Amino acid sequence: MTNAEQRRYWKDWNAFQTKWEKVFITKFKKALRIQVEAYAKTANTMEIPSFPIYTVLLELYTTVGPRWARYTREASIKADDTFTTGQMGFNERIVELIQNYYGINLLNDANLMTDYSREVIVRVLGEAAETGASFDDIVKELLKHPEFGAMRARRIARTETVTAANGAAMLYANESGNVMEKVWIAVKDARTRHDHKAVDGTTLDIQLPFDLINQKYGKVQMMQPGARIQPNGLPVPAVEVVNCRCTVAFRAKRGADGRILRKKLK
Repeated sequence: MTNAEQRRYWKDWNAFQTKWEKVFITKFKKALRIQVEAYAKTANTMEIPSFPIYTVLLELYTTVGPRWARYTREASIKADDTFTTGQMGFNERIVELIQNYYGINLLNDANLMTDYSREVIVRVLGEAAETGASFDDIVKELLKHPEFGAMRARRIARTETVTAANGAAMLYANESGNVMEKVWIAVKDARTRHDHKAVDGTTLDIQLPFDLINQKYGKVQMMQPGARIQPNGLPVPAVEVVNCRCTVAFRAKRGADGRILRKKLK
């Protein structure tokens, strides 16, 4: 992709990602409030449910993912798509792929987020023990705590929309049957991580990982922005994922005759 094409792609990505981030900030904020209310009723951190967050995560992945995958389809091959779905429509097929790929991971992520909610409450309880605050005062403090409000909801919504959209786009690119290449596109501002800026514009075959050099962890390999697992099976450090705003673009390769190259059947 040319620099101009990358800029146009990022402009569309930024509009898409920020739109859905705003939508899901509200939903995650409500889910976090349900967790506080559950604690207020039981006074037991183990009674805090994970289902409110899981429900929003599932909605996010099955809503945002297919929409960005469709954009990727249109942008990568300009209506020359040969992605077949049989009797199933494009969105339904992408949703199926998302559910098969992420599956239990969404539930695990919801449980991890819920564990963090419990940790926050325990910290607040520790502070309350020192000040002699009443239970009602503790609940009031939790309801206005940044980790149960817009700040954390925004962090979750941004991180998950980036992961869902880029992950769905990658699923489409791999399933399209076309020979594809990918390009990492970073946000060009002061908030972008140094190692994400370093790979900005890098073009690779879709089967190859992007190599990021993290000062603390060394080389980290990511198949696309937002990826949680490296090709070697190790987790991607959270510092490379949380609040990331990067995206990945795809381009179908063409032969000397101008026709899109198809993968060889094994």
